[in-house]
Amino acid sequence: MIREVIGAYRANGLKHPFKSARIAQALISRDIDTSGYLKEFAKNGTQLWSRDESAYYIKSLSHRPSKGCGNCIFYHDTKHSFVLSNNNSNNMYGSLALVGFDLDSSLRVKVKQIQALKGSPGTQNDKNYQLLQPLKWERMLLKIVTDWASEAGFEQVWVQGATNNTWNRLDSNVAFRMRYDVTARRSGFRLDKQSGDYYLDL
Repeated sequence: MIREVIGAYRANGLKHPFKSARIAQALISRDIDTSGYLKEFAKNGTQLWSRDESAYYIKSLSHRPSKGCGNCIFYHDTKHSFVLSNNNSNNMYGSLALVGFDLDSSLRVKVKQIQALKGSPGTQNDKNYQLLQPLKWERMLLKIVTDWASEAGFEQVWVQGATNNTWNRLDSNVAFRMRYDVTARRSGFRLDKQSGDYYLDL
């Protein structure tokens, strides 16, 4: 599917089909069944009841607001994202965590943002964060992107290394390394030593 889109654009002298909001939205918008992912990425010893599983869902977004994201509570670092949401969330949009990514005409998906809403104890965001605790949610969201990319016809998925993340102020920041580097390695990605990012051939 992706090859056909790119071929049609290049035939008309255009280089980057994903700059078209209409095309990008058509590619990203899809229903994602979370039930299999919830079972695969439940933490050891954790069992989600069916009523709990049905509360989780994925929203797909294909835009990058200039000032944060008015309908998902996150500031977006990328043009596209899948947002893990829950009907029991305390915020009006149900948002819990997201994986943000960009697309390029080299048939690569570039993951640059893996983030959860997390606040101080007792706050609304902290209560929402607790809904993520039964899950290895970082790996789950990365797997969702990888499966989507494979089905869509992309050839590689890249994950930005912690040292390349603009929000990481210190190279030794353990939280960023766990969120990006460790998640990528545990998901089967390989380190590209030249760039410091991780990649997976599809």
